[in-house]
Amino acid sequence: MVVNLATGVIVARALAPAGRGEQAAMGVWSATLSSLFLIGLPVSLLYNARRFPEERRKLYSTALVLVTVLGFVAIAVGEFVVPLFLTKYSWDVVTFSRLMLVFTLPMMLLLLFQASLEVRSDFSTSNLIRYVPPVLTLGALIVLELLHRLTPYTAVVAYALPPAFMCVYIGWRLRAEFTLRLNDFAATAKRLLRYGGQSYTIDLIGQFSMQTAQLLVVGELNAAELGLYSVALNVSRIINVLHISLNVVLFPKASSLSTEAILALTGRAARISTALTIAMGVFFMLVIPVLLPLLYGREFRGAVMITSILIFEVIVSGVTSVLAQAFMATGRPGAVAIMQGAGTLLAIPLMLVLIPRFGIVGAASALLVSTCTRFVFIMSSFPYLLHAKPPGLFLLRGDVHYLRDRLAMVGKS
Repeated sequence: MVVNLATGVIVARALAPAGRGEQAAMGVWSATLSSLFLIGLPVSLLYNARRFPEERRKLYSTALVLVTVLGFVAIAVGEFVVPLFLTKYSWDVVTFSRLMLVFTLPMMLLLLFQASLEVRSDFSTSNLIRYVPPVLTLGALIVLELLHRLTPYTAVVAYALPPAFMCVYIGWRLRAEFTLRLNDFAATAKRLLRYGGQSYTIDLIGQFSMQTAQLLVVGELNAAELGLYSVALNVSRIINVLHISLNVVLFPKASSLSTEAILALTGRAARISTALTIAMGVFFMLVIPVLLPLLYGREFRGAVMITSILIFEVIVSGVTSVLAQAFMATGRPGAVAIMQGAGTLLAIPLMLVLIPRFGIVGAASALLVSTCTRFVFIMSSFPYLLHAKPPGLFLLRGDVHYLRDRLAMVGKS
């Protein structure tokens, strides 16, 4: 959280809103294409390998082949799509964006390797993937700034290279797990793609506010406006660390439990994480009017209001993602994915209508309305799909005692 804030501050102060917007326009593609073309395979590998541990090697090999093929497809599609979206940017920006597409495949493989680590509950190594690349990026940005070489182009490279290096390192560590065993490849691929395809919409929804929404606003906003929007989006996502951390452990742990146990675990996780996130969100809303211009520069004062809107959106989006784990762990991602997808699709016409009229405030408002719609859909799905009441979201005394006891255990260890 601290490292990501620091990298954002360095880039924003060095490049100003226009340069930050160009950097965002060039750097968004690998992450976005990875989300679009993985079609839920890391989640599917995690679910199937936990359910059928005796078939892990076969599942690993099949997933590796599928992700590699999809990675090359994603790069090819990106070469065609990038110029269509970046019509408001210079030829240099468009060309460099296309060159950076080569990092799409390593990013996809890294997400697959991360899922394989979480299959084994190796969260220590999995966490390396989360914090080592940002730390390396921060170091690279500091060196570039000291050498007066920090530009939108070098900043994009500083963000892209560390995950690629991490992919090689983790891949080498897992080389024994991913030995090619392609017996029953067709049947195994069908199983992975069936669950992955059902969970794909939920996975895509989780990435929508982070990357895909930027693609929509890229075509409607100029570089300076996109710079403000990107800073507000990144700052607001800081508080999402609680929900992300819970989801990392919740899904693999819940996948092998009974439905009743899954509902109880999910409800407790949603209540605790939401209470903590609301507290963080209120604190951020109070200090952002002072801290954001202080850290990023006076040019970014225009991002204060939309940051507050996006903080509220993050809180609702986070609890929605936690609740969705109940459907993922019980093997019912398809129906709820359709319902949530309807809420997400609502953001597209809202953005097309609100952005031309209200600019970046319209973009943030469209995300908020879409996320609230998804929350309503997920809550209404519990009685129809799981035949159970939706979990309560108000913190209970038992939750407080549970959290206190767990923290005490951590302190003793």
